[in-house]
Amino acid sequence: MELLSVPGVPNYRVDVDNGVIYKMSYGRLKEVKMRTKYKSFTIQVSGRTVGTTLYRMMYCAINQIELTKIPSDICISMEDGRLVVQDRRMVRAKAEVAKKRTAERLEQVKANMDLIERYYKGDVEPMLDYLGKVEKALVLHFVDVKGICRVRSEIIVGNAVNLYLDKLKEGVASFSIKKSVMSLAYSENKKMTSAIKMNKQYVFNQLYKTRNYDLCAM
Repeated sequence: MELLSVPGVPNYRVDVDNGVIYKMSYGRLKEVKMRTKYKSFTIQVSGRTVGTTLYRMMYCAINQIELTKIPSDICISMEDGRLVVQDRRMVRAKAEVAKKRTAERLEQVKANMDLIERYYKGDVEPMLDYLGKVEKALVLHFVDVKGICRVRSEIIVGNAVNLYLDKLKEGVASFSIKKSVMSLAYSENKKMTSAIKMNKQYVFNQLYKTRNYDLCAM
């Protein structure tokens, strides 16, 4: 364990490998207890109280920078095992975007739950309408993004929608309707690719129950 000093704060040492701060008290180093690694705390620097965090102390110890030299609008965090320095306004902006996305996802989940509940009560049209929109969007995704021909895209997405409906009838369908259908479509695409590689028309027909589509066009 290597303890690094923090410039301008002589009574503190930082174990950067384990993320622990120690304070010299009565000639002995004692660990500074923190509820979380993100929790801020105050220390005395040259007779005045200064707010800091574990990551701020670690950054100062590693780079031998005085704690008071880092502006208050700078935020230091740990991402993928490394210290990252960011403008606090950017951090807040990212947090707001993440918060908005979470709220949007929750609203979508609530809407999906309502569709499923209505489906089980016998009101199936809203679910079928929504799945129709999902199907069109995913066909475009496979055509435009994945570069798969429209015929093949329509087959795999159509099968995915039918599989989702089967799961719905069995009571095991996911509330994330679009994500679930997309996952099923990708799985169907892999199955079709395997059939095409085998280059056997009957395998393809058995899997997809279609008319005699030309495998070469897939």
